[in-house]
Amino acid sequence: MTAVPPTYDQVPFTGTDDDNVPEQPMVIAWEELDTTTYNTTLPEMATWVDWLAETYRPPTQVLPPCWYAHPAILEDLSHLWTGWFITRHPLSGVGMIGLDWDARREHTFSAYAMLSLHQDVRVAHTPRSALDDH
Repeated sequence: MTAVPPTYDQVPFTGTDDDNVPEQPMVIAWEELDTTTYNTTLPEMATWVDWLAETYRPPTQVLPPCWYAHPAILEDLSHLWTGWFITRHPLSGVGMIGLDWDARREHTFSAYAMLSLHQDVRVAHTPRSALDDH
C-alpha cells in the first residue's frame, strides 16, 4: 500500500483568525469511544499510520502491520497522531514543536525496537479486513 500524506483540507486546523481557531486536539481515549466513533476514528488513524510508515520506514518489529491489535502500540501511535495535529494547529506557532514531535517519534520507535512487542502471543489479532470494512 502506498501511503499518501493527508492533504491540507484533511488537516482540521485551517483557521487563522481568533474567532475561527479550533480547540487543541485531545489524545484519543479508545476505551471511552462508542462503537460508531471507534469505527470511524481507527480507519482515519490507519491512513495516517500508513503515511507515517511510508515516510519514516520503521522496521516491522517497531510498527507491525497489525499495530491496531496491540494496545500499547495503538496508544503510543494515538499520542503521535495527536501530536502531529498539534504541530499543525494555528496556535502552535513555529519553532521547536515540530522538532519535539520528531524527538517523540524517534523515542517511540527506539523503545519498540528494543521491546519487540509483536512477539507477545497473548494478543489476539483483528484481521486487517475489520479496518477496511468501515
